[in-house]
Amino acid sequence: MTRGEGDQLAAWGRLIGDLIQQAQGRSVILPDLRLPRLPNGTSPVEAAAATRKAFGLDHEQPITHLTRVLERNGVYVAALDFSTELHAKHHDAFSTWVGPVFDWPLIAVRAVSAWERTRLSIAHEIGHLVMHYVRRDGDLEAEAFEFAAELLMPRSALRESWPGQATLMSLMPLKRKWGMSLSALIEHGFRNGLLAEAQRTSLYKQLSNKRDRMTGERWRVTEPGWNEREPERPLLIAKVVETAFGAGADLADVSAGVCHWRADLLQQLLAAQVTARVPGASAVTTADDRLGGKVIAFPGSRS
Repeated sequence: MTRGEGDQLAAWGRLIGDLIQQAQGRSVILPDLRLPRLPNGTSPVEAAAATRKAFGLDHEQPITHLTRVLERNGVYVAALDFSTELHAKHHDAFSTWVGPVFDWPLIAVRAVSAWERTRLSIAHEIGHLVMHYVRRDGDLEAEAFEFAAELLMPRSALRESWPGQATLMSLMPLKRKWGMSLSALIEHGFRNGLLAEAQRTSLYKQLSNKRDRMTGERWRVTEPGWNEREPERPLLIAKVVETAFGAGADLADVSAGVCHWRADLLQQLLAAQVTARVPGASAVTTADDRLGGKVIAFPGSRS
């Protein structure tokens, strides 16, 4: 990443931090943070189990909508366009801590059409937030990828569900149930001793050689099942703005209330946060006069 790209991504983080801070100043009650920060030496497997427990997820439960689970538990997620000039064109996601005392976790993810790629990128960044809050030594990327796979599909479920003969087609039911890409499942199986090196290599060669009939892309780029789900899109940041400033607030007024950030940047941020198929969240006025504000509430289960 160039210095210019890093500065641009840092600016997005500051903008989102300012939005959250101003919302708090307008008596918006935000979701409590339940993200664990684990001590050095915690393994990715232990870290993923602790994160699932903190989020109230059963160990054997697939995570239907990872982004919504994070937002219910106080983690801010933003979909951003990384492809335009001055953005990190070769990165799918980044994570950081924002706010006056850097205590609000933020994950920014590239707005892409591959739903499984989005989920893995987000899960990867959760691993960095949970395990690498202060640590900078070791193979952090490998740890984050192992964490991501374990968070999405715990190894006990992997071993119980792993097919007797692992092929791309026999792995498809696991992809659909657990929301993981075939390549992530291949790595997860290899890491846990369910695939030999030769089998792993063979499956990757098949991914590279086979092509999608609709797109013409190789399966390594566009996996089968790519159009079976909508990519997850965040909602919390948009609801924070709506609740703090009003559903019909003019972006110029929002800009004036958020350190005079440019209205076109606010528009670019908010435009990417939801899709038509994502279930909504509601902002409800609290009955508790002591709070004197509005609560960001997400209906439905925590998964």
